[in-house]
Amino acid sequence: METHLEGLGHALKKKVSTVLPHEYKSELDVSKECDEEEVSQCHQRIGVLRSAVELGRVDICTEVSMMAAHCAMPRKGHLDAVWHMFAYSRKHDKSKMVFDSRSPTFSVNTNELPRPDWLDFYKDVKEQVPHDGPEPRGQAVELTAFVDNDHAGDTVTRQSRTGIFLFIQNAPIVWFSKKQTSIETSSFGSEFSAMKTAVEMSDYKSRLVMVE
Repeated sequence: METHLEGLGHALKKKVSTVLPHEYKSELDVSKECDEEEVSQCHQRIGVLRSAVELGRVDICTEVSMMAAHCAMPRKGHLDAVWHMFAYSRKHDKSKMVFDSRSPTFSVNTNELPRPDWLDFYKDVKEQVPHDGPEPRGQAVELTAFVDNDHAGDTVTRQSRTGIFLFIQNAPIVWFSKKQTSIETSSFGSEFSAMKTAVEMSDYKSRLVMVE
């Protein structure tokens, strides 16, 4: 069963359970290149999907980023995959995003983590707090970052992809998925690169929170 979209020449499948077709690798797609009209259509549809991600469709964030990487020379298989994403979005349209101002409920058991000894580097250094700084008021604000990557996820270039979620309290404020610019030969390198991006992003957002 398919629903045709008038004037667009494509159909949306009704039975769709994955964001992209099963085991689909966009970088391995060697189907025929799109003509000028199809290229324009692909660009427009990816633009719509990117807007949806910005508005909160975090479930398709990574896949939209993957398809956007082929905008320079999209193929017919890429266009079909984009329409597949529209079918998925229509099928899964009942989700919601909750912005919770309470303190985070997720936690990590720090007793299970290694405890490096930094005394050789930092000695007895303490945080510099202005003596005339104002007293904190209201509820404390916690910024939490979740970061991961898929080492050598691109089967052609062997580039990894960084994924980041930033939360203020229990409210998601940033969702990020982007291919790393470097090619790391080890999972440690790709993890370190992803963590570097997350730390920089967290620092920038924390400064904005302080200003506001």
